[in-house]
Amino acid sequence: MLSTTKGTALALLLLLCAGCSGEPEPERPPELSVLARWTFGDIDLVHEPEWVGQQALHFEEVSRPAASYRISSTWSPLTVHAEASVPVEVAESALKTLEISVEELQRMGWPAPLPDGGQGGTAGFDLYLTHQGDFEADAHPDKRTLWGALDAATSFAVVDVGLSGPTGLAASVISAYTQALTFNLDPAESRNWRRATGSFMAWLVGGQFGASDAVDAQQREPWRSWIEEGVNAGEGGALLLALLSRRYDGGDGSFIRELWQFTRQNSLKWHVLRGSPDLWETLEEMVRMAGDDFEQTMESLVLRRVFAGPTPWLVANSRQEERLMGIRAAVPLDAEFDLRTLPVWLRAASPAVWSYGSRYALMRITDADTALPVHVWLKGEYGVRWTLLASRLEAQGQSQGTLHTPPRNTPSAFLPIHLEPNTAMVLIAATHHGHRRPDSDVPDNSIRAVRFTIRQEAPTDAGTTGDAGTTGDAGTTGDDDDDDDADDAAVEHQPR
Repeated sequence: MLSTTKGTALALLLLLCAGCSGEPEPERPPELSVLARWTFGDIDLVHEPEWVGQQALHFEEVSRPAASYRISSTWSPLTVHAEASVPVEVAESALKTLEISVEELQRMGWPAPLPDGGQGGTAGFDLYLTHQGDFEADAHPDKRTLWGALDAATSFAVVDVGLSGPTGLAASVISAYTQALTFNLDPAESRNWRRATGSFMAWLVGGQFGASDAVDAQQREPWRSWIEEGVNAGEGGALLLALLSRRYDGGDGSFIRELWQFTRQNSLKWHVLRGSPDLWETLEEMVRMAGDDFEQTMESLVLRRVFAGPTPWLVANSRQEERLMGIRAAVPLDAEFDLRTLPVWLRAASPAVWSYGSRYALMRITDADTALPVHVWLKGEYGVRWTLLASRLEAQGQSQGTLHTPPRNTPSAFLPIHLEPNTAMVLIAATHHGHRRPDSDVPDNSIRAVRFTIRQEAPTDAGTTGDAGTTGDAGTTGDDDDDDDADDAAVEHQPR
C-alpha cells in the first residue's frame, strides 16, 4: 500500500516538471465580454459557418429633414412634420391619408415600422413633408436594431409636396409609408424594390400608381428591365408586382407581402447585412412553390403587359380585367406590317434590350392567303438567352393561341404560325432572359439587340420539324440560316 502511494506521488511530480518550460507565460490582453466580442463580429454565438454569400454594407444614416411644425394623430402614434412653406391643410390631409393607410396595410397583414426611440422627437412614426426631396415619395433608415432575432431597422418617410402635387399627395404618402415599413422586413434590399413596392401599394390602397408616371414610362419603354434604376429608380416595377399579384393572389397583394416576408434573415455581424436571398431569389422560389416555372411565368407577362394598357391597334380591347389597372400608356410596336408584304426583315431596334425586357412587332392579316404557315425567326446577339413569342388574335383581342420558345443559350429561335380564317393579327415579341438571375444591386451589363425575319412559305423539312401547336423545343428546331439569303428579297422595315 505504501509503495503504491509513493509511486503515484512520483508520477504526479514528473508530470508537473514536464509542464515547466522555464519560460515565463506571455501576458494575456484583457478579455472582452462575450456580448462585446459578438457585437464586433469576433465570434459567432451559434457557431454557424461564416457567411460567404452576397453582403450589403451597413446603410448610411440620413439626416431627417428640417421641420417648422408638426401635427400628431389622436388615433395612432403618427406624426406629420412639415416645412414652413407647406400649408397646414396639406399637412392635415397627409396625416388623414397616413392614418387610413396604416389601418389598411395592417389589415392586409403588413407589419408596422419599428419604433424609432424618439428620433423625430415623438413616440411614433414620422412622416416629413418637404420641397427638397429626391423623389415624390421616399423612405430612409435610422439605425439597425440589435434586439430582434431578424434584420430590421427603424425608419422615417419623406414626401416632396412639390413633386407630388395636389393630385398625387395621397399616393405619395401611401408609397412613402410602405417603403418605410419594408426596413422592418429586409433592410438590405435595394431601393428599387422598395420604390416598386410603395408604388404598387399606392395603387392597391388608393387606386393610383404613385404620383409620377413611372408605370406609364415602364410601358412606353418595354425594353427596360422590370426593376432597375433607369429614369424612375425602380418605381415603374410596380407594374410587375401588379401583374404577379393578379396571377397568384387574385389582386389582393398577399403574394407581394409574402415575397418580403420570405427575404427575412439574421446577419450576425453588425457592420454588414446579408444580401441574399433578395427579392428576385425569393420570387423565383415562390413561383416554383406555386407549381410554376419561373421563366415561363416571366414569359407570360410579356403578353399580359400589352393588354394592361391601351391597345390602339385593336378594334376594341376585350380584356377588361387588365384595363382596370388604369394604365394610360400603350406598349410601343417596333413595326406594323401586313401579311401581304412578306417577306419582311426587321432591323434591330434601338435602344437594345435589358434583362427581361421585350421588343414587339405586329403583323396584320387583311385579304391575304392564310393557307400557308408564317415562319418567324429571331436572331439575337450572343451572351444571353432569348425567347420568341407569337400570339394569334382576333380583331377585338381574343386570343386564338400563343406559342413561345423556351429560353436557350443559342441566340436564335423559330416559330411556325398556322393562321385561322378569322385571325386578324399576330403579335410577335422577343424577350431577353439574361445570362443569370437579375440582381437589382448590380448594374445590368448584358444589354443586347435582337431582330426578326418573317416569311410565308410552304412547309419544309428544315423549318417545320416541330409541332406548331405546342410550346417548347419543338418551336425552336427551325433552321436559322435565313439572315444572309433572305435579306435581299425581304421588305425592310426600319424600327419606329
